[in-house]
Amino acid sequence: MKHIKHLARIAAKSVRLQDRIWVQQDGSELVLRATDLEVWVELRLEAHGTPFGPADIDAKALLRALAAAGEAPVMGPAGDGQVEVSGDVTTRLAGASPDNWPDPPEAPVATEADLEALREAVRFVSHAVGNDATRPILQAIHFAAGQDGVRVEATDGVRAAWATAPELPVDRDMLLRGDALAAALESSRAGMAVLPGWVYVESHEEDHSLRWWIRRLDGQYPDIQSVVPKSWTVTIRSYAGTLADRMRALAKAGDGFTVMRLDAAGTSLVAQATDHGMEAQTSIGVVEVTDERDDAQAELRWAWNARFAADAFGVFGTGHVDIHVADPLSPIVITAPQGRFKGHACLIMPVRMD
Repeated sequence: MKHIKHLARIAAKSVRLQDRIWVQQDGSELVLRATDLEVWVELRLEAHGTPFGPADIDAKALLRALAAAGEAPVMGPAGDGQVEVSGDVTTRLAGASPDNWPDPPEAPVATEADLEALREAVRFVSHAVGNDATRPILQAIHFAAGQDGVRVEATDGVRAAWATAPELPVDRDMLLRGDALAAALESSRAGMAVLPGWVYVESHEEDHSLRWWIRRLDGQYPDIQSVVPKSWTVTIRSYAGTLADRMRALAKAGDGFTVMRLDAAGTSLVAQATDHGMEAQTSIGVVEVTDERDDAQAELRWAWNARFAADAFGVFGTGHVDIHVADPLSPIVITAPQGRFKGHACLIMPVRMD
């Protein structure tokens, strides 16, 4: 039943259909659907027992019922349009009429493909996807033509991330909602079909199958590459894992913003956070510094959102990263000098220190 919980959590984020789930058991299959009209997701499970439904039930109530039922919950009919979840505790869920539920689009034939490169690219950029409902274009992941293949990119207006892959089974200049795409690609056994208005993803596991229809969004995506500095004055090479851990700790300790300081000797990167009379500080070792400033021996300082920095360093794993600084008020860019993340990058807008 963990798959039902997963689907119920997806539905619980929906607002347009008031957090509802459509459920029906027909023969040997239990079918559940959730939608917010931009995304449809359908879960199919092997089932035994009395057929019932369709019924329209509250997703949050279903989550509570499953939690109360314990390790081996069972779903079935309870009469009068209700659905029963039994186990350690038996819960009856009132079912509304499913007549107003829209049907998902017709399922196309999904092409079996190696989606690992797409999955990794989406995973890399997902932290930079926006969550502002008033700016839906920033809730999307954008696919664009890049110099070395397809560029997958995301931004929330303050930070950005992009990843490149030689070939991906997607259209160029395509916009898809980031949270849905990341969830649809979780399975390692997935097929995909790209249609004019939709992207369809299906996966089949031993005990369940999932089908996703994700509507392609319209709109002009921000030109992320236009804000990337053309050159750098300072590049600092350090350790991604250490930087992620320290930024995460400072985000908890301070007001969310951290001042970064490269000492004049270029041997350590000092990060400092303050909040209401409290000051937290840590020092991170530096592997190498390239400094092309006229006053190369001067201290370099900038400030940024520590949580955003932790997210950015976190997607690079534990290897080396390069922090590129044009000047303290220009976007800071983070890249990998080598390895599987070479060609990927994160960008964070700095904040003023005055």
